[in-house]
Amino acid sequence: MLGENNINESMVFIARETGWTLEYIRNLPLKTVRTLVNEIAYQKRVDEYKEAYNFAMVICALVSNREHPVMPIDIVGEPPKRTKDNEIREEPEDIWTLAQREGIQPPPIT
Repeated sequence: MLGENNINESMVFIARETGWTLEYIRNLPLKTVRTLVNEIAYQKRVDEYKEAYNFAMVICALVSNREHPVMPIDIVGEPPKRTKDNEIREEPEDIWTLAQREGIQPPPIT
């Protein structure tokens, strides 16, 4: 789970990127906050890759020749791909289900 500092950083990141108010973001469920952070971060990586790719095309035009062709992907690498963290996934609704899945035995109810 996100620690308190990570939650605050995540909320500031969302506010900075979307222009939404912190009050609005604080009212979102944590699952939604995490999903938004992952998606916004992925979209930023895609935008940065596109920009770097365009610069790489210019460099390729300057340094390539028939014997040694250079492709933009040789300079900037592969485009970003979604990872497990970027995927939207269902999580247990309550902490007891999560604890049982992780092998944690809750204390007996007395």
